[in-house]
Amino acid sequence: MVERQRWEYRNREETWSVLVTEDSVILQTTAYTRFEEFAERLQFAVNTVLAESEHDGFGVIHRVGLRYIDVVRPSAGKSFRSYLRRDLHGVPDEVFQPGRHLLHVESRGETVVGGDPGTMTVRIVQNDRGHSLPPDLTAAAPKYSRSAGPGELLTLIDMDHYVEGTFDPDPEWVVARACELHDHIVETFHEHVVTGEVSTLPVADQVRELQTALSVNKSELARILRVSRPTVYDWLDDGRPNPDNVSRIRTLRRMLRESRVTRANPLFPRFVRYALEPGGRTLLDVLAEETIDEAAVRSAVGRAKALGDAIDAEREESEARLRDAGFEEPDEQQRRGNLGYECGAPGWPPEVAMGRGFDRNRGRRSRPSIGRPPGTTRPVRIGAESAGTPAACCPIGWCAGRTKCPITSSRLSGVM
Repeated sequence: MVERQRWEYRNREETWSVLVTEDSVILQTTAYTRFEEFAERLQFAVNTVLAESEHDGFGVIHRVGLRYIDVVRPSAGKSFRSYLRRDLHGVPDEVFQPGRHLLHVESRGETVVGGDPGTMTVRIVQNDRGHSLPPDLTAAAPKYSRSAGPGELLTLIDMDHYVEGTFDPDPEWVVARACELHDHIVETFHEHVVTGEVSTLPVADQVRELQTALSVNKSELARILRVSRPTVYDWLDDGRPNPDNVSRIRTLRRMLRESRVTRANPLFPRFVRYALEPGGRTLLDVLAEETIDEAAVRSAVGRAKALGDAIDAEREESEARLRDAGFEEPDEQQRRGNLGYECGAPGWPPEVAMGRGFDRNRGRRSRPSIGRPPGTTRPVRIGAESAGTPAACCPIGWCAGRTKCPITSSRLSGVM
């Protein structure tokens, strides 16, 4: 038997660890607070390992997954069944000898993660030996508290969600997929695994999720939820909305999820704030109606997502052509300059001033644009000839008849 090499790195408190083997990078923690912190550490770990091992240029990624372990310890006088949905209770206790029934329930099925097939497994496992982690995680786990008393029954909720395939070695892509895996796990946990007695997804998290997925500011979010802006801030500070507000939030989140609009794959901001056709309503208008018209919302969200996906596809195709031609990846300053130049329409008048580039993928997780060959320089001009003439940056010709570009937010007759 050949022993596999592995390297482990822990923080001073030993509550976070990065486990590196010949073919994997695993980030573990027993001090989890918010996913945003976890995602930052995950990106740093993946980026470091890919760069140091030179897999960032020559490797591939075959699997990205998240696994959460939660422990159910009932309050005095309560049963674990008070905290789990009825279909996870297993066979009744009377079938077995008193005190000899340990639950082991498992569900497994296919999901969709960023357009790729995924797999989720949900396990409910009990033990009376004080193990607050599954046996396969105990040996390499960071430091954790073993506070179970002798003979205490512990119920573990073990949720594992992953996507497999052949993917480019891109740390940002890994984090984007991890965000989608996380959102699906959290939604499943609160809506299909535990009862309301345990908790529901905190309102603050639901509101943040909506804001990020829709690419709106807090004033716009308040309009969508039909409340004041101070109320949104109150909810973000763990305030409690009334039942009507809760219902509206859940309905909007459900429809976005069904349309595959998530924090990791948000809508393009311009397609939320501007009408998709002259004289039409914006998606913001549709979402802000007093009574949610689900058919209208799904249609508007679907169109906005399709336009954003088309822009992403066009950019990725352009980047692939440039990469095949030997162009190099730029640094941040070059990237912004290149994006600005790529927006420009040929033949702009010379009086158009030099301007800064813009990031048309703001709010979207994506790879940076490809740069020019080393040693080449070219002036960057931002603007357009006049209102009514589509600029080269516009994939759908919206500039015609408008005085402000709905994609770049630039005035069409001057500098952005």
